[in-house]
Amino acid sequence: LYQLVDAATYRSERVLVVGGGDSALEAATALASQPGNRVTLSYRKSDFFRAKRRNLDRIREFAADGRIDVIFSSEVRAIEPARVLLAMQD
Repeated sequence: LYQLVDAATYRSERVLVVGGGDSALEAATALASQPGNRVTLSYRKSDFFRAKRRNLDRIREFAADGRIDVIFSSEVRAIEPARVLLAMQD
């Protein structure tokens, strides 16, 4: 999906969010707040740089608590029915 409409419709799912802007961080934390979800955030840069402070604080809190796995310096290479392939950048 290109836009998250209602995070509550996703429960007990494995979810990949791609991006490092405010929309991606807000979607990742909303999805991670739903029961049973396992959320991974893939971002092509080595750190966040354009997001609002409150979103940065929340994503770092969720990552520290193990509610979101953040993978920096990564790009989506393929999306398959049961998995997503990420490539790590040098």
